[in-house]
Amino acid sequence: MSLLSADRALFEEAAPELDALFERAAEGLLATLVKRADDLRWSYLDRPDVDYCMLLARSETTGEALGLADATRGSFGGEACGLIAEWIVDPHKAGRASAAPLDRLQGFARSRGILRLVAVRSERGRHFTWFQQAGFRVAPSPYYLVGRCYTWVFDVDWLYEHWDYSLGDFDLC
Repeated sequence: MSLLSADRALFEEAAPELDALFERAAEGLLATLVKRADDLRWSYLDRPDVDYCMLLARSETTGEALGLADATRGSFGGEACGLIAEWIVDPHKAGRASAAPLDRLQGFARSRGILRLVAVRSERGRHFTWFQQAGFRVAPSPYYLVGRCYTWVFDVDWLYEHWDYSLGDFDLC
């Protein structure tokens, strides 16, 4: 497991792998935001005002990038917590790619006195059930999904049914 946010050179070295990881993670999804290395760099690494913990899970045997997780300290619904901003996992290797980053994010949270981690996921998304199996509990949110589509191809109801989103897709962390 690599801690990318602590070392910009390590992030830059892994950048081409992140693009390939996102391509695998997006397979089969009908709607998701594109998350390339440049997007992740701009959203998390280039923000000196926020302390992010970005982790890259690799295969122990091949070294292949299996998953990326990113979290920060924040608040949700008025309560201080750790916010899981990104969760990008190769769906073909989800079991191995998911457990290790969660353990490291929990360690990140504890080291900063954070008692609770929050992940906002689409209830129809790929990882919604996995987070529950990992011990997260579904709770009401103070936020509503609203949007406006500028094309006839999609409407807000279609997005509600098909968009696999994470907290990092919004301006909440």
